[in-house]
Amino acid sequence: AVAGGGGRYFADFGSSPGGMCEYLVKDLGWHGYAFSLAATDGGFAMQFSHPTLEYHDCDLAQDGAWRQAMLHVPHSSCLFVNAGVVLDKGQRKKNIDAVELSAPDVVGIY
Repeated sequence: AVAGGGGRYFADFGSSPGGMCEYLVKDLGWHGYAFSLAATDGGFAMQFSHPTLEYHDCDLAQDGAWRQAMLHVPHSSCLFVNAGVVLDKGQRKKNIDAVELSAPDVVGIY
């Protein structure tokens, strides 16, 4: 577990491939809990790991899965919870390249 001591903590649901976790941990010095669909179940593989990041495979489409995931997160420990979709730099670049190949008049996606 990463809890304990001082610091800022986050929980990231749908965290793979790990761009947001990497930013929060490496750039901002936060500690975190990350949850994402396992690659064997069709999710992205988690590309980032760090001693201050606790990662768990989690299928949020399963009934009650988010409650199970929250058992790993100490009560009231997180200052930030990401429960949305975030495109990291690598995904955004890949998507822009694909759009530019299929529709040359599109400049980019923001």
